[in-house]
Amino acid sequence: MRHLLATGRLEELAKRLRIARAGYAGLDIALFLLAFFCWGKSSSLSRFGSESAGWGPQLAALAGRSAWPSASRLSRGLAVADRCDLDAFGVWLLGAGAGGTELLAHPLAMATDTHGEP
Repeated sequence: MRHLLATGRLEELAKRLRIARAGYAGLDIALFLLAFFCWGKSSSLSRFGSESAGWGPQLAALAGRSAWPSASRLSRGLAVADRCDLDAFGVWLLGAGAGGTELLAHPLAMATDTHGEP
């Protein structure tokens, strides 16, 4: 979360992930899913929602949010999300949103020729 905040990606993520129904913030959904995937336990979203509820205020505060979403809120939010918007968000997230450009330009990720050129 700190990295996302420091690099401005969290703000960009909030701009790009819009849910057209009042009360559902795309950013909250993305943060819930990010925490779920970082959790490291093989489980369901529902179980993660229950187990993360106790840490909800701290998890929400990490991203400057006032509340942590429940698994049912996540499900309802995803149900009203537009498929085309989510597809476009996914393309951005897997490319520029994940820092792919910077990663590919890093010397450790480059393949070089015999002259040392990338």
